[in-house]
Amino acid sequence: MPNTELVVSGLGFEATDFGWSVTLGPAYPTFFGHRLTVTIDTTPLAMPFSQLPRPNARQVNLVTFLLSRLDDAIFGCSVAFRKGCADFGIVASLAPPNIWIPPEEQSDTDWSWSLVVERALDPDDGYHIQCEGLEVVNMFAYNDLMSE
Repeated sequence: MPNTELVVSGLGFEATDFGWSVTLGPAYPTFFGHRLTVTIDTTPLAMPFSQLPRPNARQVNLVTFLLSRLDDAIFGCSVAFRKGCADFGIVASLAPPNIWIPPEEQSDTDWSWSLVVERALDPDDGYHIQCEGLEVVNMFAYNDLMSE
């Protein structure tokens, strides 16, 4: 039986089709009251758990860094979201935001990650807040939700 659990920074990640994921507990910061999920994608293509690659050193180091500075990381994303969101009232209808660590093939640098914020009832409406370390470098919306 394949190992379908991974421990990074004391957190038990579970296998997904593209990598590993964990929902952070109540002791961690939230995004406007919504608990965060951390997803480490280790492959750009869905694959069976038995063949799922483990995170590489870059991904483990980035998750460890982000968890140690999560207040700062989420604060920067919150500021960007307030500035760029055309309808801040959608905060109440958000799905749990996802800290996404991309696979090597989709990563610009060793510190690239995004906060993915979607609507609970329509995951096609949402935002990607792209970051390098603790700095927000870009924010874009799905379905033209961004303010002009």
